[in-house]
Amino acid sequence: MQQPRVVAFDYACQSARRISSLSQFEFKGYGGTNMTAAIVEEDTKQRPDAIVLVTDGETSWPKTRTRARLIIALVRNPGSCTPPSWATVIDLTKEVPTYEG
Repeated sequence: MQQPRVVAFDYACQSARRISSLSQFEFKGYGGTNMTAAIVEEDTKQRPDAIVLVTDGETSWPKTRTRARLIIALVRNPGSCTPPSWATVIDLTKEVPTYEG
């Protein structure tokens, strides 16, 4: 069974653990997250197949393509957010219209 690694990251990694069910997943928004640092650290140290970010998008982004597939799930209207063109972006405000993020 696959056990994805879930990472809570703001200015640095706050927690990282493998989960075996969604009931083990705890979603916390820390704010002020430096996504560039989080993405680069995970991509180079852990070498995952994919990195999935749940974010409001108000952050910096890596300038170069990651080794891992980068999937960005936006919890707010993307507005001025400009994720990298090489990333897959999912606008959760359209996918889950009742979300109040």
